[in-house]
Amino acid sequence: MGLGTYPSVSLAEARQLASEARTLVRRGIDPIDARKKQSAPAPVNSEMTFDLATEQFLDDREGGWKNAKHRQQWRNTLRTYASPVIGKKDVSAITTLVIREWGCNVVQLPKIIRNIDIQGRH
Repeated sequence: MGLGTYPSVSLAEARQLASEARTLVRRGIDPIDARKKQSAPAPVNSEMTFDLATEQFLDDREGGWKNAKHRQQWRNTLRTYASPVIGKKDVSAITTLVIREWGCNVVQLPKIIRNIDIQGRH
């Protein structure tokens, strides 16, 4: 079981983490499984689709974009490449794996990922 690398985890922290892991083992709990459960994201029960999130995102950000062409490019890129495939999906179900499986225009993919600000969820 890894506890972290030095210097991000100090020796004192590593000792504390190891002690906590041993306590879990004594209780019959697998410390690795316990850590996975603890760090797993809480399930999101949202009704927010990609299209709705896109509209909210663009409405929030567009005011800061002075160039009307730039504003329209954002909408067009997302509407053309993303919406037909993932527009009706719940945002909590959209992961980088979904984006990779989608196999959209390879030239547009990095731009789309940056534009919709997808985190490194797998």
